[in-house]
Amino acid sequence: MRNVSLGNFLIKRVADELKRELPQLKTFCTLSPIPTLVPWLTRLQRLDALPGVKPQQVERALQSLTLLRKACGDDLAGLSHAATLQAMPVAAHQALCRLATLYLVHASPTPQGDPVARFHLDNGARLERLNANANLSARASNKRRA
Repeated sequence: MRNVSLGNFLIKRVADELKRELPQLKTFCTLSPIPTLVPWLTRLQRLDALPGVKPQQVERALQSLTLLRKACGDDLAGLSHAATLQAMPVAAHQALCRLATLYLVHASPTPQGDPVARFHLDNGARLERLNANANLSARASNKRRA
């Protein structure tokens, strides 16, 4: 069992069971939180230190971070609250998604990256869409803090 990924095994087992129960299913998706994104954004100082980030990506990300800070009243911790997310303009949501993408692609693979993202991406998931308002329930918020 040393070389067997438990996550990969569990994902395949669940997918197989779902296929048996619902044979019409062809595509499987997951909606997962990124619990370390907001803390990362809060302490973000340098983007050029991330492996593989190009200078034009750094500039655009810094602009996004400035826009996001302005939309949150310079309190990025507010991004964990439904009211803050719902009140943000479209441009701020786009900035958040741009920064989350940068984080998932360049920071998550590192030891300091997001363990949830690393689990899914290491087990064959691919990133297709980000949704800041995906699950704003109290139950989901409690999961993020755990």
